[in-house]
Amino acid sequence: MTGPSQSRRRVGILGGTFDPVHNGHLHVAQQVREKLALDKVLLIPTGTPPHKAGRRLQDARHRYAMAIIACHNLRGLEVSDVEVRRDGVSYTIDTVNLLAERMPGTDLFLILGADAAAEIHTWRNAERLIMAVNPVVVFRPGFPVDSSITALEGRIAPDAVDRLLGGCLEIEPVDISSTQVRDRLAAGEPVNGLVRHKVEEYIRSNGLYGVLPD
Repeated sequence: MTGPSQSRRRVGILGGTFDPVHNGHLHVAQQVREKLALDKVLLIPTGTPPHKAGRRLQDARHRYAMAIIACHNLRGLEVSDVEVRRDGVSYTIDTVNLLAERMPGTDLFLILGADAAAEIHTWRNAERLIMAVNPVVVFRPGFPVDSSITALEGRIAPDAVDRLLGGCLEIEPVDISSTQVRDRLAAGEPVNGLVRHKVEEYIRSNGLYGVLPD
């Protein structure tokens, strides 16, 4: 028999610039989906992120297209254009509110890296955001994530800190960054194993990140 708690869908949210999306992003999404038995994880490329001022991003249509390509044939991973279609700065609280309206009866799990969680007090309506979702703070073995989050005491409400601490999830690390991928592409170095092959093809065919177009 299916109980009431099992009738609600469980959907993860993994936001980011995805400039470009790489295998580390996919690893995090897949690990969280499996460990928490989520129905799916939505990768949500940002439109205009509030915390990336001063760095020029690839056009949102390219970042969204690469995310679509990266998730192809990966079970339980989907891509949402909710932020790339939005005018102005993309705030996570607005995205969560919109997804909650679009997906009634769904429990939303906001996936955060430990570094992002440690800075969440700088986000718009941080406490409301934390209480509106199930935060999932992913960290690598041996990383003192608890101390990073307890350092938020006095900056956000105690129940919000407790909620973050309760959402800590250890996953095996994959040491890849978008900066590393961009630098290797610009230097003409291979990116095998860093991004999916079709993503690399898209980058090269569109001449992104300093790569000469095919």
